[in-house]
Amino acid sequence: MVFTGTITNTTMTLTPQDGISYISIKNQSTSSGPITVTGTLGLGGIASTPLSIPAGNIITVSSGGGVISSLVIIAGSGELIDIIASQ
Repeated sequence: MVFTGTITNTTMTLTPQDGISYISIKNQSTSSGPITVTGTLGLGGIASTPLSIPAGNIITVSSGGGVISSLVIIAGSGELIDIIASQ
């Protein structure tokens, strides 16, 4: 199953119950600031921190066969985010 959609002015949180194994996130905005993507996994004793994705850029997250445990995507006012996700 595949999800496609555009979000704006909202926060989307993926959880293991969503069953998502792959997600591609594009900052479709042309004039607003960056969008924010944050994971929750710590690595080597370092906590995850938010990544800022500038306008026009794309990031892709894949679980390598499992599911993505947690990912927070924040679209501020005037920011458009295109999302394609699959289970």
